[in-house]
Amino acid sequence: MFEDDSEEDLKPPQRPTIQQQQVKPPEPVKKPEAPKPTPAQQRNQRMQRALFEDSD
Repeated sequence: MFEDDSEEDLKPPQRPTIQQQQVKPPEPVKKPEAPKPTPAQQRNQRMQRALFEDSD
């Protein structure tokens, strides 16, 4: 039982490493495109929007 647990524990870490490496390249390229602005950016956008509406 202990040996089985040890083998299973050793297997998972190796698999995620390969998956993470494959998922890492597309992530950085998708991050900038994804519409997920940081708190600071969101604040800036809100301020800009308020100014834009005021200007109108």
